[in-house]
Amino acid sequence: MIRVLDLLRLRDEQFPVTRECVYLSHASVGPLTRRATARMAEMAGNTSRSGERLWQERMDEAERVRGLAARLLGARAPHEVAFVENTSTALSMVAEGLDWRPGDNVVGATLEFPSNVYPWMGLAARGVEYRQAEERDGRIDPEELLSLIDGRTRMLVLSWVQYASGFRSDLARLGKACRERGVLLTGGGRPALRLRPGDRSPAAGPRRLAFHARPLPVDRIRPHLERGGAALRERHAQRLRDRRPGRIAGDPAGGGRR
Repeated sequence: MIRVLDLLRLRDEQFPVTRECVYLSHASVGPLTRRATARMAEMAGNTSRSGERLWQERMDEAERVRGLAARLLGARAPHEVAFVENTSTALSMVAEGLDWRPGDNVVGATLEFPSNVYPWMGLAARGVEYRQAEERDGRIDPEELLSLIDGRTRMLVLSWVQYASGFRSDLARLGKACRERGVLLTGGGRPALRLRPGDRSPAAGPRRLAFHARPLPVDRIRPHLERGGAALRERHAQRLRDRRPGRIAGDPAGGGRR
């Protein structure tokens, strides 16, 4: 077990921001550690010195880091993890990736972070309804969420931890209910990894889980994701073949093998 004094020493050594203030906004833009800063400089220097000549070496490193991310999230295989710019992009890619039909619906909650609202609102042009359960006294009733699901519900979209209230939903419970109903569960997990560092991705939880990379407490992963912001998107292998790509490009570091 890590001792409190060891954690305090690590904090003081790796987070220069602690000399300036008590920083609490980790669910937004988390400060870089010294190790992450050094790794970013090393990777940038590699590109500066070699240009495209060491491209394969950098791609191999991206695949290694994808494996670390998969282990962190509890994914079944590295190819279930995609690197994209940020959580907003990841959720938009999921929203654009399904073969929606008029009359389908998506279930979510009110007072979600806008990045987990606008992609689903945008589906109205395709005839898809966005249903929202009310947040009352800072809590979201899972039974109310599930009561909105019917035979045309394709997806339940819910942040693991609500950004305004801090309410943490039981994604394992919701994931089990969604599987029984044949409904996809998509979650945003950005604030939760730091909140619950011992947890892996809920075993019975989301089929798609998007994380912003900045709060990730793993220095071996962060440097590869920090450039301009980035996100991890866990993709369940059984569902990969059911979606069409929301973006088509030639960079294998972004999505990996499909």
